[in-house]
Amino acid sequence: MTRLRTLTVAVLAAAAVAVGGLAAAPSASAMPNLRSCDLMTAKANAAYALGNVYTGLGWSTPAQVAYARADAYYDAASVCYRAAR
Repeated sequence: MTRLRTLTVAVLAAAAVAVGGLAAAPSASAMPNLRSCDLMTAKANAAYALGNVYTGLGWSTPAQVAYARADAYYDAASVCYRAAR
């Protein structure tokens, strides 16, 4: 009978800890991380530089694709920075 009582107390204690852990979990923040904004800006700079390389080689189509990708990253970074304020 002592084993059953000990097991019951252990199960109830574990359940209480689990429920308390779920109730005390912090909510996720909707604010973007500034590091991710900086990463998008770095990707935009790399895409723009690649577009310059393609332009220098005379490859206009890949250059246009790279510039379009850079513009998309710049736009995303701009939105990210505005949301972080």
